Amino acid sequence: MRYFRSFSFFHKKHNLFVANLHNNRIFAALGNTYTLFLYKNLIIVILLVNFAVERIRNVIVYKRYLYDFVNSLSSKTKNKVIQILYLLTVAEKIPAKFFKHIEGTDGLYEIRVEYSSNIYRIFCCFDEGKIIVLFNGFQKKSQKIPHNEIDKALKIKELYFKGKKYGEETQPLDFI
Repeated sequence: MRYFRSFSFFHKKHNLFVANLHNNRIFAALGNTYTLFLYKNLIIVILLVNFAVERIRNVIVYKRYLYDFVNSLSSKTKNKVIQILYLLTVAEKIPAKFFKHIEGTDGLYEIRVEYSSNIYRIFCCFDEGKIIVLFNGFQKKSQKIPHNEIDKALKIKELYFKGKKYGEETQPLDFI
């Protein structure tokens, strides 16, 4: 890690490697899959390695709904979304602050993201127990979830299960 000036440390319990940036570049020859998060002048690298963190759940994306939503967000908001999606894959119990069943629906959940006084929601459901299927997302601007967003998510969920029945392919989430 000679490229990092000032300091660096590896926190094994939380699987974090934190290092000061040197010339605003990172030269990480970690040999593992990793996700980068920027926080002030620190870069936080969350290693996704077999010996450190075992994925409990798989996350897949149905069509392009989620990618279109995430691409519309600022880079810092995208980082927050990625952090929470990563948490879904590795946490034994997902805190209610980030994940909640939507009342009055059959198996529809919302992933809750808050960043910079903005609230975002991503709809999802479980498939075969340990697989989370991500659908559409939106920025929440009122206390209640708009019915048109819930209806849209329920239609996408129905399309997903119909497509699965006929062999339609999904893709693993590619940014965590």
